[in-house]
This record gives sequence, structure tokens and C-alpha cells, in this order.
Amino acid sequence: MALSVSAGTPASILFWGILGGLTTLLVPPKWRIYMALVVGTIFLALRTSWHREPSVTVLVLGDIGHSPRMQYHALSLSEYFHVDFVGTSGSDPRQEILDNRHITLHRMRGFPKCRLPFLVVAPLKVFFQIFQILGHLLFSVRHPSFILLQNPPSIPTMALVWGTCLLRGSRFIVDWHNLGYSILAMRFPSRGCRHPIVRLAKIYERVFGRLADRSFCVSSHMQQWLLQNFGVRAQVLCDRPPPFFRRAQVEETHAMCLRYPAIFGSSGARTVDPAQESLQTMLTISTPEHGLSIREDRPAVVVSGTSWTADEDFGVLVEALELCEARVAGLPDVARKCFPHVQVIITGKGPLKSAFETRVASRHWTHFTIATAWLEAADYPILLGSADLGVSMHQSTALGLDLPMKVVDMFGCGLPAVARRFLSIDELVTPQKGLIFETASELADQIFGLLSDWPRRQRLREFAEAITRDWEENRWEDNWRKCALPLFGNPQRRVCDALPAPLAS
Repeated sequence: MALSVSAGTPASILFWGILGGLTTLLVPPKWRIYMALVVGTIFLALRTSWHREPSVTVLVLGDIGHSPRMQYHALSLSEYFHVDFVGTSGSDPRQEILDNRHITLHRMRGFPKCRLPFLVVAPLKVFFQIFQILGHLLFSVRHPSFILLQNPPSIPTMALVWGTCLLRGSRFIVDWHNLGYSILAMRFPSRGCRHPIVRLAKIYERVFGRLADRSFCVSSHMQQWLLQNFGVRAQVLCDRPPPFFRRAQVEETHAMCLRYPAIFGSSGARTVDPAQESLQTMLTISTPEHGLSIREDRPAVVVSGTSWTADEDFGVLVEALELCEARVAGLPDVARKCFPHVQVIITGKGPLKSAFETRVASRHWTHFTIATAWLEAADYPILLGSADLGVSMHQSTALGLDLPMKVVDMFGCGLPAVARRFLSIDELVTPQKGLIFETASELADQIFGLLSDWPRRQRLREFAEAITRDWEENRWEDNWRKCALPLFGNPQRRVCDALPAPLAS
């Protein structure tokens, strides 16, 4: 196999020159020759690739399975490079990642949970992460042409990736999903961004953000803010759904319901008479006479996804459902009987989930039911593709600059959405595709209004048709090739035998 040595950037060569000069000055004369050999050996080891195939390292300081945008990056990059995907152990990524022979997963251990104060735990966690990240970036992954970093978290990853790029002659690319310092500010609610630690974190993020060779961001508002406040020129790469986000087939919906009987009331019980055997779920029914179909008496399905963090206040949703319940109870008998039962499903896991479940356990409504769930990655698009309405409680921690990926997933499945108002949300949720609310009362009005003509769902159908027209041809892959590929040097795509496994359909 041919041996190739990176040409190296001027900054990287300067770094090694300074390191070599300091080495000769700080060690005794008789040891200088040996230290020079050690430094030279490390230089060649870190900057030499024994692989013909060019590679990109994708780094996520978080659960790989909870990082859909970076998974999509990895799949797209795998058509042009070998991808070393580094992230924290937890849930598995999509099967397309696991099956792709051009993607190598490198899993880091998560920091052990403890109940010590944040200011005590944070430094320990940072040191724990530093050793793991450097171990992977310097010794586990192939020699990367580029290192793509998800931000946040910013500490310690930005400094480590920048240093690694100097050592290995790689290009440093940041994908700005949010602002690390603004998330850190939530740890100090009394002082927020005025806290000294948060101010230092902002300076750190600004300095290393400007040292990146290239940058992406998720919205036009974030692009403008980064330029004005950090001096960072970022390319907007809007989130777009991959092909496996689409309307679900009845067979997919039925199978999903059977896999989650606690949510969908699946029942494997059959009638006594084998000739009348049937298999029912909350949404579907299968009979020998009519085959598999959607139930006419099914409930309306409202879906929301969350990481159960402080930037998503689901108390607003609970209050809205209480208002809806009271409004339905006040309808005339005929209208009340026409209003559907509404099954609200909230997916995800996180620190505030148990507190929410305790809160809603005491609610006993007639027309609304709330269920919390954690779905496998392959089942989440099927749930969205089987639902009638999506709800986003996302309240941006990035000064209103980021956009909720979960609404993108909903639109990919042709699912209308109602979303909480913040600065950038109108870049995603337009009047033709959904509604925006600020208060629980407004959310209650929207849910009630959209479901009050059940089962016609005229307004929901109009939203769904507009979403399908706009998003059917506007998928991740085409958008990524247009906006992101040039930042990786417009490499040539592989021949067909080297393409990754096809996406699920």
C-alpha cells in the first residue's frame, strides 16, 4: 500500500517548528538529539496516513443515536470519504450507519452520573472527556482530511479539535447547531449570561469558532449573529429530512402498534370463533374478510418529540389540553360525540421525563390521553408518518437562532405542526404548513380548531398537501450536495460498488 504524507498547513508547520525549537532549548544538550528524534517520530506518526482512501472524522460529544443531523452528515460523506464517526455510547444510530462499510464507529464512555454540585462535577467531566477525545483523534481514527465537529458542546471539544488539526494537518469544520455558552447559562438561572464562567465560555467559543477553517449553521438568523458577534462566516445548511421520513404504509403502522402495546393498546387476543379471528390495535384492524386497514373509529394521534430538557416546557402542553378538555365538555351532545379521542404521544428520554410523568399521572381526562415513549430509531419516522398533528415545544436556548430538527422530521412525513414562537421559527413553520403559538390558550385554540371537524380534517389536509409539495423534492441529500459538499473540496463520488447501503424506504 502506498505511503502518503500530508503536505501540511502553514499553521501546522509553524506549530511543529515552535515545538521543536522549545524542545532543543529546554532539554540538556546531550538529550537534544534524542528529543528531536521523538518529536520527529510523533510528527510523522500523526501526519502520515497508511490508507489510500481519504477520510473525514465526525465528532459528536454526545449520544450518537441522538444526533440525527450528524448521522446524515456521516451518510452523505461516506459517498466520498471514509468516515470515522466518534461519539458517546448510548443508543444505536440508524441501521444504515451500522451497515455502511465506509463508516467506522468509535464509541466513547459517558461520564458516570453523580450528585455532586455542578461546579465540582464539571471540571472532572472535562478532564474525563479530554483523555477520551484525544485518544480517539490522535490514535484511533485514520488520518483525516477534515474533522467535522458538532457544536455545542464547545468545551473541551473546540480546543481539542483545533489542536489536533494543527498536529495532523487537517481542516477544522464546525457545524453550529446552537451556542454552547447560552446552554451553559441555563445552569446559572440567577445571573445567566452575566455569570463569569459563562462570559469565559463565550470568549472561548468565539476564539475557537474563528479559528475553524469553515463553518455550517442551521438558520439564516444564526448566520447573521455569528458574523456580527463572533466574526464567523458560516454557510447555512438547513435541516432537511432524508427519504425514510415519509407517510407510513398501513402495514408499517400496524407492525409498529404491535411492537408498542403499552402505547397503542395492541391486543393479540383473538375471537373465540377462528372464522372471525381478528387482530386489532388502537389504529389498525386486520380481518380475514377485509385484510389490514386503518380503523374508522381510531383516535386522533398528536405527536411531540423532546429531549426532556429545560428549553421545552411541556407544562404548557398540559395546560392547553386541560383547556381543550373543558371546551369539548361544553359542546352540545352531537358535537361532543363527533370530537375524537386524542392520543398524545411524547417521545424521547431525558432528565425531566419522570417529573412530567408524575405530573400527568393525576390527570383523568375524557377526551385526551398522554403517553410517553422511547422508540427505536427505525420506528420514529413510522410514528410521525402515522400521526395527524405534530407539536413542537422547543424554545430556543441559542437566543432564538436555532431551529427544531423534530419539526423538520414532521414535515418530511407530511405531518402538519404547531410550534412555539421564537425568533427563527418562521424560517421553518410558515402559515401554509402549520401554526405558531405563544401561550397555552393559543395552543388549545389551535388543537381544538384543527381536530373539531374530525374525521374530515380539512385544515390538516391542506397543510399536509402544502408540506408535501414543498418538501417532497427538497430532501437532505440534494441540499447537502449543494451547500455542504463544496466546503469539503468537491471530491469525486465513488463508483457504484463503493456506495453505502441504500437508505431505508
